[in-house]
Amino acid sequence: MAVTAYQPNVTSTGRLLTIADVAVLPSDLPSGPMKYELDNGRLVSGPFKIADISVMPRDLPSGAVDYELDNGRLVVMSPPVNRHSALQTRLNGELYVQADCRGLGETRVEAGLILWRNPDRLVGPDLAFFSKNLFPLRESSEGYIETMPDLVFEVRSKNDTLSEIQQKVTDYLNAGVKQVFIVDPAANTVAQHRVGAPVTMFGEHDILHLDDVIPGCSLSLAELFRL
Repeated sequence: MAVTAYQPNVTSTGRLLTIADVAVLPSDLPSGPMKYELDNGRLVSGPFKIADISVMPRDLPSGAVDYELDNGRLVVMSPPVNRHSALQTRLNGELYVQADCRGLGETRVEAGLILWRNPDRLVGPDLAFFSKNLFPLRESSEGYIETMPDLVFEVRSKNDTLSEIQQKVTDYLNAGVKQVFIVDPAANTVAQHRVGAPVTMFGEHDILHLDDVIPGCSLSLAELFRL
């Protein structure tokens, strides 16, 4: 699979950093020495490797953060807001009861998932489901998952642009994820993405059926989006 070669640049996603944040970032990483610069709050550095993420601080002077890698670029993200977390919790609860407890597979919340390497693409989907036939899951030496899940759910954040969402969906599908669901809290919609199929949109009064992956599993979107 062809991926875009790394070119040093400003990160295209993630939140802004401060000079105080850069001061606490490690200059010696598993992949070698690193130099950081800021361009209007955007981190300019790289390329990073997956092993580097293990030594990056999760608490910066400007607040708590998490990280992903976009083909070697470090993407710095803020913790989920309340509604984001509520949707994530409800989805996890439904899948846990309807799938995990029935021995049909297992869900993972924000677990590091390696889509590919060189340049490294590391993501942390809000929710991933692995059917039982995928176990045992492959793990990298860093402890991240290398087995592609059947289902991925991503809850859209207010700072996520449409082009960024579309690229992430493409990356998931190209890496082998069967279905990707984008949950939009602002619109109360869920978009289902599959390889070779048109996008299917579901509204807050629809029932999302996952029978093709999890027999008997359905999600009430009215219950998911309730305030």
